[in-house]
Amino acid sequence: ARRKLVYGWTLASAGAGDDPMMAFVPTGQSGGTGGMKDVRMVRAGHDTIVRMPFSCAALVARGDNVYGFSKDGYVMVAAASRQKVNAYRMPFEIDEVFGVTDGGAAIVRADSTVYIISLGN
Repeated sequence: ARRKLVYGWTLASAGAGDDPMMAFVPTGQSGGTGGMKDVRMVRAGHDTIVRMPFSCAALVARGDNVYGFSKDGYVMVAAASRQKVNAYRMPFEIDEVFGVTDGGAAIVRADSTVYIISLGN
């Protein structure tokens, strides 16, 4: 009863738990140099496709959200309950994404500095 056809989509990130949020991207956007823009959020009875305003180098599915991170310093939050994606510009380029905490804080690295970015929930 909970099966979904995901042909043509590649799993980019999955949350934890019995009913995790899963973030899929079109196979052509997975691992490519163009980044990930189209994100399909799948969870139990929920299946939504959103378009990120900026190309993502990394995606993290956590709770009811999918977080996108661009190399040029944009952090995006897509919530399962709405079609609009919020984007925030950081004053630095993001080199590496370590993850997102339960409280909605992203942990990223820029150059040799690690930042904790509070995104709320």
